[in-house]
Amino acid sequence: MVDVNFTNNADDILRLLEKGKRNALTAIGATAETHTKDNIKADGLVDTGRLRNSITFATGDYSGIGTYSDNEGNRYGDAKARNTPKDDEVAIGTNVEYAAYTELGTQHITAHHYLKRAVTEHQDEYKKLAVEAIKKAINNV
Repeated sequence: MVDVNFTNNADDILRLLEKGKRNALTAIGATAETHTKDNIKADGLVDTGRLRNSITFATGDYSGIGTYSDNEGNRYGDAKARNTPKDDEVAIGTNVEYAAYTELGTQHITAHHYLKRAVTEHQDEYKKLAVEAIKKAINNV
């Protein structure tokens, strides 16, 4: 007679997938932050650097919100995020008061959509980052 033993590794697999998800969200957030800052610079929206330097991301277990400086050395920050992302979300944004006007525009200000473009124009890159992060978590057992 042959003895057969089964081992349930479901908990280990779920733990690795969760780690991969967290790493994917962090990679996507950091990349989206870079694309947003690049858009701000490309659109010529850098005067003092306050808006560009304030762009950050947060996930359910990480918040990049802290202090930041403009190009003139003025310090800002320690603002609390208005909406903390859920465990399976990443948020990108700023706490600068005038950011919404430059993003969405007004009657007198042209909309630049630097945040929206950072998200929508790089979706394939974000998918690739997610797949790589999950594969890396699983393969590094």
